[in-house]
Order: sequence, then structure tokens, then C-alpha cells
Amino acid sequence: TIKGCVYPQQAEKALSLLTKNTAFNVLLIVQDRNNIEIDEMNPVNTELINILNQQGFEIYDFAGQPDIDPYKIENIIAQRRFISLRSLLSRSLAGATIIGKIRFIYQTRGGQNIGYGISSPFNVVRAQAQYYLLIKNKGRIRILASGTVSAKGMAPNSEDAKNKAMLALAPKLADDILQKIERYMASKRKVVKLYVYGIKSVSDNFAVKKDIQKLPWVKSIKDVGIGKFTVEYLENPIYLANALESILGYKVIDFSPTRIKIKKGG
Repeated sequence: TIKGCVYPQQAEKALSLLTKNTAFNVLLIVQDRNNIEIDEMNPVNTELINILNQQGFEIYDFAGQPDIDPYKIENIIAQRRFISLRSLLSRSLAGATIIGKIRFIYQTRGGQNIGYGISSPFNVVRAQAQYYLLIKNKGRIRILASGTVSAKGMAPNSEDAKNKAMLALAPKLADDILQKIERYMASKRKVVKLYVYGIKSVSDNFAVKKDIQKLPWVKSIKDVGIGKFTVEYLENPIYLANALESILGYKVIDFSPTRIKIKKGG
């Protein structure tokens, strides 16, 4: 085993890092003037869950939890006291949580004078979402990203204007969150050149590639020749070296953060 390295047990379940295996909680509250509620069927909530599912993430909809008080959640978001969520999140299998508040800003009322004696034929409402992307990290809650996104809706009455604003907000919010997730994941990727001695055929090369692809935190592996691979890795490369030894039975004969040389153990 590589000296000084202890390979994490059940590494594929590690929660201090976002990967495609990370499961998400989604909890969005909606504030309309003084009323705050959790509406799990609102278009922003459902669209966000659908898009994350399409990207391959597993989703837990926290909005259906009976013991969640939307007013307490609003207070937690306002004060950024996310440590208060620790007991709630500890009951969840998800490693990450998207928590946020959507509020309505009434900009123009139907019939309102908008200048030069002209009355607005529409109600104009802006839906604004403030969100935080949280992850569990060694028993603590870490803010990984945050953002504010808004969209406008126009309709003859305020209810329809609110609904149109929510429909317009949904894809914008989902895109913003996915960009933050992808940016974080990209910052953690490391490219390692892997040389495997003793491979003599294309079929052997394919079998080795298939085995390595199954290792935790391996995002991708490219075959660049017999016994030569480029591995995109989502953690410290020393974990990759140790996994090659402890899981696949290879012997590491040379190691650096960008290059690993291995051969069959024995």
C-alpha cells in the first residue's frame, strides 16, 4: 500500500465532494407578502427536480417532510444558520441539499399609471429565488455555492402573473444551480497518466480499462495505447494509486500526482 495513505472506506459514498453519485435534497419555500409556505408542486420545485434527475442525480424532495416548518426555514435562510438543519439532514441519505426561498415582487398593477397618462393593461410580478447549495462535510454543513435568480411574469391578473413568473424562473434557476455544480466538479478533476506494464493485447487493455472505470472517484478513463490510459479523477491521485493496489491488486512502481506506473502484483 502507498505509504502514508489510508484509502477511505466506502469511498464512493463520501459526502465531502459532489460527484454524479451524490444524492440531493431539494427544499424551496415560497413567500408571498407575509405568507410563507412549502408547495412541493410549484413549477420551480418540479422543474428543478426534473432537470437534476435528467442529469443523473438522485433526488429527495424534502418538501413532503411533515415536521418542516416553512417559517423556521425562512428564518434559517435569512440568518444563514444552516447548522440548525444538521439534525434534519442527518436523517437523510442525501449528501447535498438545495435550500432556498422564492419571493414575489409586485412591480406593476393592472390599471396603474405608468407615465404619460398610460395605464398598464397587465400586472407585472417578479419571482426571485435565493438559494444555497449545502453539503455534509465531516459532521458539519458547508455552503458550497449560493445565488439569486429572478424572472418576470405579466398577465391581466396577479395570480396568472405570479404563475408565469414562476414558470419563467424555473429553467433559469435550474441552469444556474447546474452551472455551479459543474464548476465545482470541474475544479476537483485531476488528469492522471496511467501506465500499466504487462498488457499484451487489445482485449487485455479493454479489461483493465473496464476495471479501473469502476473505481470510486474515477470520472472517466481514455485508452491512449496498449498499457497507456488517461484517467480523469475527482480526488487526490494518491487515493487512485492506493485503490489500484488495494482493490485491483496492482503494484505501484512509480507515483506522482500526474503520473502512475503499475504492474500486476506478485
